[in-house]
Amino acid sequence: MIPYLDADAIRRALSPSAAVDAITAALRSGLDPSASVARTSVALSHGELLLMPAEAGGYAGVKLATVAPGNAARGLPRINAVYTLFDAETLQPVALLDGTALTTLRTPAVTVAALRPALDRLGPLRVVVFGAGPQGHGHAETLAARYEVASLHVVSSQGVRPTLRDANVIICATTSAQPVFDSSELRG
Repeated sequence: MIPYLDADAIRRALSPSAAVDAITAALRSGLDPSASVARTSVALSHGELLLMPAEAGGYAGVKLATVAPGNAARGLPRINAVYTLFDAETLQPVALLDGTALTTLRTPAVTVAALRPALDRLGPLRVVVFGAGPQGHGHAETLAARYEVASLHVVSSQGVRPTLRDANVIICATTSAQPVFDSSELRG
């Protein structure tokens, strides 16, 4: 039986802070995300199916994700995903994972790992995160796990928000096709 790691198991296995360290270590050891296998997008009648394969170290894997814009009206998540992990040599399945939870952990870890040198110099963070969905909350949780955060606001792109001039970190984790703020709102 192939083990299945649901969202709770993923959270128990790797904290947001540990995920930042893991991403940082992988990149420093030579992992080149741009050298990965190309992703494929398939149009469906009610959205899109994404096929995201990858291989690194002793593993290969594929995330199958769906994007269903109509799900919000149904009270369902817009994005759903599963991840299948294989042994790279034998190509035997090793595990199935909740792909949405994995992405909610990985994407903010990549953001924080990439911004780490700048974030380390800022002192207490004053953060505004645009996007009140899983990615927005994941970014807020990861920043709070790694840094002293003086203020943290997670807002929807249309919601009431704090003054952006006070922020020293602004994360946009939204699918909005329109700008969520005007640059004139930023500190000069």
